Amino acid sequence: MRRIRGFVCSSKVKNSPMATFLFGQAVSPMIVELGSGYESLETNGLVPFKNLNQAKTARMRLQRRKSLNSLHVEKLSMMIAEDQVECEDRRFQRSNSLVIVAGFKFGPGLLGPAVGGVCRTCNELCSPFFSSGLTVFESYGLANWPLLETARLVGRATLATFKLERVE
Repeated sequence: MRRIRGFVCSSKVKNSPMATFLFGQAVSPMIVELGSGYESLETNGLVPFKNLNQAKTARMRLQRRKSLNSLHVEKLSMMIAEDQVECEDRRFQRSNSLVIVAGFKFGPGLLGPAVGGVCRTCNELCSPFFSSGLTVFESYGLANWPLLETARLVGRATLATFKLERVE
């Protein structure tokens, strides 16, 4: 299992009330070269900031972006199953906060349950996690069928626990 722990900046988008973005450490060469210090978790391979000071600095930089509001620093904790066998682990079966990690060509994509008014992704059972206001599957039973259907359609999908705690 892969564990992810660190800090992220969360932000709402002014023109899209459901959308919530999470920003972590910049890892893409082009973004690193620009020197912003942050990148969306959707594109950086789910890499959070290692410490609180990095996240606070990124939040100050993100405040300059006029399209974002409600900026917060949050502590992120995830445990990602590496394969379908690990998805059967009791830690996932007992969790009340799960997301699907789909193996898209561009990198890992996080999916939550289908939410009204939000476009679907690869199937009718899921919505993009960041577009749906970080809506999670509230039980293993609710996540299992969408997980199997996503794996069938995209070739690779596993489960992850997901926990955010507001720091500032």
